[in-house]
Amino acid sequence: MIEPGSESEGTELLERLSREQQALTRFGGLWRHAADTLSDTAGVVTETAALALDVGRAGIWTFDVTRCNLESLYIYQTDQERHSRGASLAVKDYPAYFDALEREEVLQASDARAAPHTRGLFETYLKPNAIGAMLDIPIRADAQLTGVLCLEHVGGKRAFHEDEINTAKHLASVFGAALEFKLHADERLKAEADLRDQVALWSIFFEQNRDGIVMLRTDGSVYRANKRFADMLGYTPDEVRRLHVWNWDGQLDRETIEGMIRSIDFTGDCFETRHRRKNGEEFDVEVTTNCAYYNGSKLIFCNCRDITERKRDHEKIRKLATTDTLTSIANRGEFSRLLTEEIERATRYDRRMALIMYDIDH
Repeated sequence: MIEPGSESEGTELLERLSREQQALTRFGGLWRHAADTLSDTAGVVTETAALALDVGRAGIWTFDVTRCNLESLYIYQTDQERHSRGASLAVKDYPAYFDALEREEVLQASDARAAPHTRGLFETYLKPNAIGAMLDIPIRADAQLTGVLCLEHVGGKRAFHEDEINTAKHLASVFGAALEFKLHADERLKAEADLRDQVALWSIFFEQNRDGIVMLRTDGSVYRANKRFADMLGYTPDEVRRLHVWNWDGQLDRETIEGMIRSIDFTGDCFETRHRRKNGEEFDVEVTTNCAYYNGSKLIFCNCRDITERKRDHEKIRKLATTDTLTSIANRGEFSRLLTEEIERATRYDRRMALIMYDIDH
């Protein structure tokens, strides 16, 4: 509690408190009409602080992204009723001042030219701006020093009273809260933008993929499928969404498929099967599976690649490697392999084996 010591001091206190009250009341009105930018918020806070403490200059300074410089976001000059910005203080040039900012809650210099933490500013900042006293309140957001509210008396020495310090601390905390809100808002906006980018990339990958992609629920029904998958089966996208796996798998029965769905985990699987088109035709596919949980439900991701051409090519290569090009029967290498297998089989089961050899060329 602040108690006056004499009648003159009491009058001075009442005048200060009245001035501070009027400034804070005006601050409420300005705050309601302030835009959402930090610059506008700083303008309201600095103007209020200058009027409340009756100082010639009030400024809000914030660190740049490198934290190597303190830059003026807004400086209000009372005599001209105007704002300015653009000044900068390099941290390395004023170590005593910045050390004090990190350590203290309040930096009060009734004689700024002589105070240990501010005298280093004399030639470059105090003298050019005719500053005789300073009251600096560090601004913190998320428990980190992010800037400072500077109240600068133009002229000679001046002491700052407890009620003035409390008013300045209140205004600094208001701006700190606004800064913290903006930092979090920026983080949310960045996260939302990143999410939109990821969704867009996923959509491009999903819809423009040359393979058919289908996402299954654990009951075997279709959760989502791309157009390529629908085209492979000869269905429309709407028709595909009403199908189950066993409606298009031509090789595996329902019981086997349900067991595979239950067993698929994050490690996934890869296998070959045959899919059946809407018109009944079947074709060879290679299916790569994986699973993920979405909204608490397990989904099976299936990448389905038509390997008809690949199988046909493999068969051609196998035939060229194992048959005679003239007669289309097994060549010497393939004959030797088959003969070895039959001899091993006869030996394993203790059976006799007959071998008949024909000369096809004659």
